[in-house]
Amino acid sequence: MVKTKKVGKRRNLRKKQKSRRQVKARGHEQMVPAYLAKMLNKVSLDTYNREFVDSGNPSVVSRILSHLPKRDVKGAIYRADKADYERRLREALVLNKKILSDQEALIKQLKMSGADGPSRRTRSSGRHATDPVLEDLELEAYHTKWAIMQIEGLLSRIERNALDDLPHGFTNYSEFRREAPGWDMPRMTYTTRFRPPGYPNWR
Repeated sequence: MVKTKKVGKRRNLRKKQKSRRQVKARGHEQMVPAYLAKMLNKVSLDTYNREFVDSGNPSVVSRILSHLPKRDVKGAIYRADKADYERRLREALVLNKKILSDQEALIKQLKMSGADGPSRRTRSSGRHATDPVLEDLELEAYHTKWAIMQIEGLLSRIERNALDDLPHGFTNYSEFRREAPGWDMPRMTYTTRFRPPGYPNWR
């Protein structure tokens, strides 16, 4: 076949994809020993109240890994990623509930102070005047409630072993080991604010 510009581009693309797969595989190979060492250290701290020192030659971690077939190592990576993802969801659920509690307390305080209500309107206009600070806070609280609902739904799907237990736009659990565009990692929700119908940035 005659080598054309298009054929050359396809070959370069295949090379890039192969290179990316190799880099990803090497990253996973390094991830499992690190995760195993972390777990051994946790057990040692919980049991003996001291850090685990892997000073053997060969090391304890390498001896354990030598008994695992490669496919089991991949399975261990998958389970570790999934466990980390679930842990992040549970931590985010606690964080979002704390944020919502603070938001609702502040909303109540602003309403009690008369920042919103009849005291801000006149008989002639008869129109309710909403305090912009209070309105923004109520919209943020709406987004927080939505995030809590989303996280609870994801955790429920994990417990049911549902296949679609990842948020829209994500394809695997390892993506939550790094920052993702448009994603608030500590709160495990989208950075785009969800608003009630009628607001310009509603989605």
